[in-house]
Amino acid sequence: MLITRPTLEDVPTIMELFTETISDNFREEGIIDNHQSELVAEIISQWETLQQDFHTNGQENYFLIAKKEGKIVGTIAYGTPNTIIQQHLEGVAQLAIPEIKSVYILPKFQKQGIGSTLLKAILQILNDRQISAFCLDCGYRKSQSFWKKKLGEPTKILSDYWDINAHHMIWQRDTINSLSMI
Repeated sequence: MLITRPTLEDVPTIMELFTETISDNFREEGIIDNHQSELVAEIISQWETLQQDFHTNGQENYFLIAKKEGKIVGTIAYGTPNTIIQQHLEGVAQLAIPEIKSVYILPKFQKQGIGSTLLKAILQILNDRQISAFCLDCGYRKSQSFWKKKLGEPTKILSDYWDINAHHMIWQRDTINSLSMI
């Protein structure tokens, strides 16, 4: 597996990955039929995040992609925390703590260590850049179990945020400690 920065030529394939993985997540959550506008908005949001990486040369958002046998199978990024994190974790914006975001692995490549490899790579970059802390949020139940295994219990749980028993979880962690746990 190769972890690398995306190129402009990768954008159409990355957009296909976003569309497939986000649609799969909505299907798994049982919300695909009633939340088409949110699904489209999430895909557009990921495209905008990726475009910011290219327009700022990784200064606003910094992406990595995972390639397996020459195929893009996953993404991860870090950048400015989203609105939910800023509203629910005090001091994140003022302390310039970045959010790890845009973690998407193609469904047929999940549970093969790709997410862990991408997480370790982005944490190493944060550490190399002397960024001592990060945050991350997740509303997908399937993904929440992954993050709990990697990062422990969330710092904050927004109960029934999306629906009854559909919580939103936010983690804030130390970079070096998290890197040593992966």
